[in-house]
Amino acid sequence: GAFDDNGVHLGDMVPLDSKGRHWRMYYIGYQKQIKAKFFAFTGVAESKDGANTFSKCSNVPIIDRSTESIAIRALHCIRRERGGFRAWYSCGDGWEMLGGKAYPRYFSKTLFSNDGLSFADDGGKDIVPRKRNEYRIGRCRIFKIPKKRGEFGSLAIGTTDGKYATHCIYRPNQSAPWTRAGYWMPPSQRKAVIGVYTALNIAPILVGDRLMAFYNDDAADYEGVSWAEWRPF
Repeated sequence: GAFDDNGVHLGDMVPLDSKGRHWRMYYIGYQKQIKAKFFAFTGVAESKDGANTFSKCSNVPIIDRSTESIAIRALHCIRRERGGFRAWYSCGDGWEMLGGKAYPRYFSKTLFSNDGLSFADDGGKDIVPRKRNEYRIGRCRIFKIPKKRGEFGSLAIGTTDGKYATHCIYRPNQSAPWTRAGYWMPPSQRKAVIGVYTALNIAPILVGDRLMAFYNDDAADYEGVSWAEWRPF
């Protein structure tokens, strides 16, 4: 009956000290439902041994269902900012039927928390404006790349014509709105990589001052996982 009794996956990790011993891990827990495909909410665990082992901080979600969303509130990115923590998360409560299959309908928002453990039940702001044919915008990742101006990010976007791709977003400073800046991998390159246009999962990760993109096809890792270094500018 726990919120994470049917699987978990990593949302993000953030260091809590300067020595790399104390870490906080945010994860997304899944629960099967009778009248919905699944529920997905955010849990948290901490490590004090350099991220070798983690212990739950709570047996219930720290970002739970709310008036904003009753089915999905899944944190994908968090970082420390002055006075607290800034989180980017997906929220949704509906399902889109495509080709006879139900896909989760959700959108990405951002919230601020003073301690990284207590979050408002609603009031999150959309990261980018939604387009009419977009039914899911999620898996947000935000980066401040060393020696580069502004901030970069990624959003996985699904449209009602069955396409699903990871888009790049950019803003010159923290007070500016996010703007779309094209695909992480252009359609022609996606087709060359996996032979299809519509399905490619990309997970951008900042490693030092290098931005790496780990990617696979839409069948999870059936064809394996590949990586590339992203050099946008």
